[in-house]
Amino acid sequence: MDRKYFYSFTQSERRGFVVLVVLLLLMAVLLFVKPFVGADMVGEENFSAFADSVELYGLHIVADSIGGDKGGSYGKRRRVRRLKPFIFDPNTLDKEGWVAMGFSEKQAQAVVNYRKKGVHFDKKEDIKKIFFVGEEEYMQLEDYVCIAPKVVTKTDNSHRQPTKETPMLELNTADSSGLQQLHGIGPVFSKRIVKYRNLLGGYCSKEQLMEVYGLEQELYDKLKHHIVVDTSKVSKLNINTADVDDLKRHPYLDYYQAKAVVEYRQKIGAFNTINDLRHIALIDNNTFEKIKPYLSVQ
Repeated sequence: MDRKYFYSFTQSERRGFVVLVVLLLLMAVLLFVKPFVGADMVGEENFSAFADSVELYGLHIVADSIGGDKGGSYGKRRRVRRLKPFIFDPNTLDKEGWVAMGFSEKQAQAVVNYRKKGVHFDKKEDIKKIFFVGEEEYMQLEDYVCIAPKVVTKTDNSHRQPTKETPMLELNTADSSGLQQLHGIGPVFSKRIVKYRNLLGGYCSKEQLMEVYGLEQELYDKLKHHIVVDTSKVSKLNINTADVDDLKRHPYLDYYQAKAVVEYRQKIGAFNTINDLRHIALIDNNTFEKIKPYLSVQ
């Protein structure tokens, strides 16, 4: 390589290039010595894991060198991919689903391979660990990520004497009679819980039970260990098509806030993201955070 060409790169690009070359040389050495040292010293799984790490590191370096915003001699700002998001769970979405959102087939396959190695996305921010999901892509996807709670496999206790225990219930699918199996919940509270769930469009967290009329902290503390919430069951309002009546029916919005949303849309145009609601003076930060999980822009 021409030395002048090498030094035309930025310092971080040169450093990344050198590290990548060293890693590739190390891989070549391991490939050469592997037949002589035996499977015990260089196992298939260990070598594959090392190769995957080098490949992933190489992809990061390439992404940084052509997509970074550090302003090197040859660096160009990374082109932001315009995605077509829909509600999805990154732990279950298949390759075709990632492609349908606007990612390439190679990127979609990379996510599938990433999950096969045992990686689990516990919260929506975890998708930023995928090397090709930058801050701009994350902002497009954030409102559509819906991660189902982990299903905990219980150990087999069939050999033990059966005991009467409070059942574990999923709050968005349990009916009135099912809720009455919880200690402290009778016919009145069970009906209130279901009615409030219908008004909300579904529960996003256990703590919302304390918004049910008459259900206080003491009772909630007894219930919280026996309930789970599946947020994929939550219904969403499209703020680009909902009218004032649709919006004001939600417990977190009053008439004036609903009217302000519609008037803003008529004046400015369609909402691009849920965060556009922050421009409306009547939607304070507390209201925005509470209503955000129940809204969509398409």
